[in-house]
Amino acid sequence: MWTLDQRLDWLGGIIDGEGTFTATLRKGGHQGWLTPRFIVANTNEALMLEVQSILDAIGVPSYLRYYVPPNKPRVKPSWWIEVKGKDRLERLLVELESRLVAKGPQAELLIRLIRRRREIAVGRSMHYTKVPIDQDSEIVECVGRIHELNRRGVVPDESITGS
Repeated sequence: MWTLDQRLDWLGGIIDGEGTFTATLRKGGHQGWLTPRFIVANTNEALMLEVQSILDAIGVPSYLRYYVPPNKPRVKPSWWIEVKGKDRLERLLVELESRLVAKGPQAELLIRLIRRRREIAVGRSMHYTKVPIDQDSEIVECVGRIHELNRRGVVPDESITGS
Protein backbone atom coordinates (compact mmCIF):
# COMPACT_ATOMS: atom_id res chain seq x y z
CA MET A 1 0.00 0.00 0.00
CA TRP A 2 1.31 3.42 -0.95
CA THR A 3 1.55 6.30 1.48
CA LEU A 4 -0.39 9.48 0.72
CA ASP A 5 2.89 11.17 -0.21
CA GLN A 6 3.65 8.46 -2.77
CA ARG A 7 0.12 8.66 -4.15
CA LEU A 8 0.50 12.44 -4.54
CA ASP A 9 3.78 11.93 -6.42
CA TRP A 10 1.98 9.47 -8.73
CA LEU A 11 -0.88 11.96 -9.18
CA GLY A 12 1.61 14.67 -10.16
CA GLY A 13 2.85 12.43 -12.98
CA ILE A 14 -0.68 11.66 -14.16
CA ILE A 15 -1.57 15.36 -14.16
CA ASP A 16 1.61 16.25 -16.06
CA GLY A 17 0.56 13.84 -18.80
CA GLU A 18 -3.22 13.95 -18.79
CA GLY A 19 -4.26 17.10 -16.91
CA THR A 20 -5.13 20.67 -17.79
CA PHE A 21 -5.13 23.75 -15.57
CA THR A 22 -7.07 26.63 -17.01
CA ALA A 23 -9.01 29.77 -16.17
CA THR A 24 -11.89 31.39 -17.99
CA LEU A 25 -12.96 35.00 -17.91
CA ARG A 26 -16.57 35.62 -18.87
CA LYS A 27 -17.05 39.28 -19.50
CA GLY A 28 -20.14 41.33 -18.81
CA GLY A 29 -19.67 45.02 -19.47
CA HIS A 30 -16.54 46.22 -17.69
CA GLN A 31 -16.66 43.32 -15.26
CA GLY A 32 -16.60 39.55 -15.51
CA TRP A 33 -16.45 36.26 -13.69
CA LEU A 34 -13.25 34.32 -13.18
CA THR A 35 -13.53 30.52 -13.22
CA PRO A 36 -10.32 28.58 -12.53
CA ARG A 37 -10.56 24.86 -13.37
CA PHE A 38 -8.59 21.64 -13.39
CA ILE A 39 -9.51 18.76 -15.68
CA VAL A 40 -7.95 15.34 -16.10
CA ALA A 41 -9.27 12.83 -18.63
CA ASN A 42 -8.41 9.23 -19.47
CA THR A 43 -10.10 6.15 -20.89
CA ASN A 44 -9.03 3.94 -17.96
CA GLU A 45 -11.74 3.86 -15.30
CA ALA A 46 -9.50 2.35 -12.58
CA LEU A 47 -6.91 5.10 -13.07
CA MET A 48 -9.56 7.81 -12.83
CA LEU A 49 -11.11 6.29 -9.72
CA GLU A 50 -7.65 6.33 -8.09
CA VAL A 51 -7.24 10.00 -9.06
CA GLN A 52 -10.59 10.78 -7.45
CA SER A 53 -9.65 8.77 -4.35
CA ILE A 54 -6.47 10.82 -3.91
CA LEU A 55 -8.39 14.08 -4.36
CA ASP A 56 -10.85 12.93 -1.70
CA ALA A 57 -7.95 12.05 0.63
CA ILE A 58 -6.59 15.62 0.47
CA GLY A 59 -10.03 17.19 0.87
CA VAL A 60 -10.56 18.32 -2.72
CA PRO A 61 -14.08 17.51 -3.93
CA SER A 62 -14.26 16.69 -7.63
CA TYR A 63 -16.77 15.74 -10.29
CA LEU A 64 -16.34 12.46 -12.19
CA ARG A 65 -18.23 11.87 -15.40
CA TYR A 66 -18.19 9.49 -18.32
CA TYR A 67 -18.05 11.21 -21.69
CA VAL A 68 -19.10 9.59 -24.96
CA PRO A 69 -18.30 11.84 -27.94
CA PRO A 70 -21.45 12.25 -30.03
CA ASN A 71 -21.23 11.13 -33.66
CA LYS A 72 -17.56 10.16 -33.39
CA PRO A 73 -17.38 6.36 -33.46
CA ARG A 74 -13.56 6.35 -33.77
CA VAL A 75 -13.06 8.39 -30.60
CA LYS A 76 -13.02 6.30 -27.44
CA PRO A 77 -15.29 7.31 -24.57
CA SER A 78 -13.37 8.66 -21.59
CA TRP A 79 -13.64 9.50 -17.92
CA TRP A 80 -13.28 13.14 -16.88
CA ILE A 81 -12.55 14.57 -13.46
CA GLU A 82 -13.03 18.27 -12.90
CA VAL A 83 -12.22 20.49 -9.94
CA LYS A 84 -13.79 23.94 -9.88
CA GLY A 85 -13.66 26.69 -7.32
CA LYS A 86 -10.87 28.87 -6.09
CA ASP A 87 -10.49 27.30 -2.63
CA ARG A 88 -10.62 23.71 -3.90
CA LEU A 89 -8.20 24.45 -6.70
CA GLU A 90 -5.78 26.29 -4.44
CA ARG A 91 -5.77 23.32 -2.03
CA LEU A 92 -4.97 20.97 -4.92
CA LEU A 93 -2.30 23.25 -6.38
CA VAL A 94 -0.52 23.78 -3.07
CA GLU A 95 -0.37 19.99 -2.55
CA LEU A 96 0.91 19.29 -6.06
CA GLU A 97 2.96 22.32 -7.14
CA SER A 98 6.33 20.79 -6.19
CA ARG A 99 5.37 17.45 -7.76
CA LEU A 100 4.58 18.83 -11.23
CA VAL A 101 7.14 19.14 -14.00
CA ALA A 102 5.34 19.88 -17.27
CA LYS A 103 2.32 21.57 -15.68
CA GLY A 104 4.26 23.39 -12.95
CA PRO A 105 4.19 26.77 -14.73
CA GLN A 106 0.41 26.63 -15.18
CA ALA A 107 -0.02 25.64 -11.53
CA GLU A 108 2.19 28.52 -10.39
CA LEU A 109 0.23 31.01 -12.49
CA LEU A 110 -3.11 29.68 -11.29
CA ILE A 111 -2.05 30.01 -7.64
CA ARG A 112 -0.98 33.59 -8.36
CA LEU A 113 -4.28 34.25 -10.11
CA ILE A 114 -6.38 32.83 -7.27
CA ARG A 115 -4.45 34.80 -4.65
CA ARG A 116 -4.73 38.00 -6.69
CA ARG A 117 -8.45 37.40 -7.03
CA ARG A 118 -8.69 36.94 -3.27
CA GLU A 119 -6.86 40.26 -2.71
CA ILE A 120 -9.35 42.24 -4.77
CA ALA A 121 -12.34 40.42 -3.26
CA VAL A 122 -11.56 41.40 0.34
CA GLY A 123 -14.81 42.32 2.03
CA ARG A 124 -16.89 40.70 -0.70
CA SER A 125 -18.01 37.18 -1.38
CA MET A 126 -15.50 35.49 -3.73
CA HIS A 127 -18.19 33.13 -4.98
CA TYR A 128 -19.36 34.49 -8.35
CA THR A 129 -18.31 38.01 -7.43
CA LYS A 130 -17.64 40.10 -10.49
CA VAL A 131 -14.02 41.06 -11.13
CA PRO A 132 -13.21 44.57 -12.40
CA ILE A 133 -11.53 43.14 -15.51
CA ASP A 134 -10.61 46.43 -17.15
CA GLN A 135 -8.91 47.58 -13.93
CA ASP A 136 -6.89 44.44 -13.23
CA SER A 137 -4.48 43.69 -16.04
CA GLU A 138 -2.65 41.13 -13.84
CA ILE A 139 -5.65 38.79 -13.90
CA VAL A 140 -6.11 39.12 -17.65
CA GLU A 141 -2.36 38.62 -18.19
CA CYS A 142 -2.26 35.48 -16.00
CA VAL A 143 -5.22 33.91 -17.83
CA GLY A 144 -3.62 34.67 -21.20
CA ARG A 145 -0.29 33.21 -20.11
CA ILE A 146 -1.93 30.01 -18.79
CA HIS A 147 -3.71 29.53 -22.12
CA GLU A 148 -0.46 30.15 -24.03
CA LEU A 149 1.41 27.57 -21.92
CA ASN A 150 -1.40 25.05 -22.46
CA ARG A 151 -1.09 25.55 -26.23
CA ARG A 152 2.67 25.38 -26.70
CA GLY A 153 4.28 24.30 -23.43
CA VAL A 154 7.27 25.89 -21.71
CA VAL A 155 10.32 26.90 -23.69
CA PRO A 156 13.59 26.13 -21.81
CA ASP A 157 15.18 29.15 -20.09
CA GLU A 158 12.02 31.20 -20.55
CA SER A 159 10.58 33.29 -17.76
CA ILE A 160 7.48 31.43 -16.62
CA THR A 161 5.50 34.11 -14.90
CA GLY A 162 6.81 37.18 -16.62
CA SER A 163 7.52 38.76 -13.24
